[in-house]
Amino acid sequence: MVIFQIAEILDIPMRVVLQKASEAGVAVRVVRKAQGLRQDDAAGGTGVGESFMVRVENGAETVRWDKLFQVLEGLGIRVVLESPDISDEAFLAEQSRLAIRQARKQGVPAPGVPEAPR
Repeated sequence: MVIFQIAEILDIPMRVVLQKASEAGVAVRVVRKAQGLRQDDAAGGTGVGESFMVRVENGAETVRWDKLFQVLEGLGIRVVLESPDISDEAFLAEQSRLAIRQARKQGVPAPGVPEAPR
């Protein structure tokens, strides 16, 4: 694709708007190939199995998020979510509430929240 070639020459990050899971797989495949990696080498280098890498690149609709982000990070792919309807403050507040819920579920003190007296 011409846009990708120009971006590569100018060292501009590739930006892709994804509409479905299979398109994330295409991005992973393009980046892996641009790095000159075979699927098995990329899988090993990112700490996942080759079958997982194949599933991602083939656009599997159900994959483990933690492993997917492991692959993306390992290949240097950054994910950015954009929404016109949310502020940074709203996101950070919700992120804090999530951390508190997760800490309570694990039975550990929540970050930034004093422990209740016993």
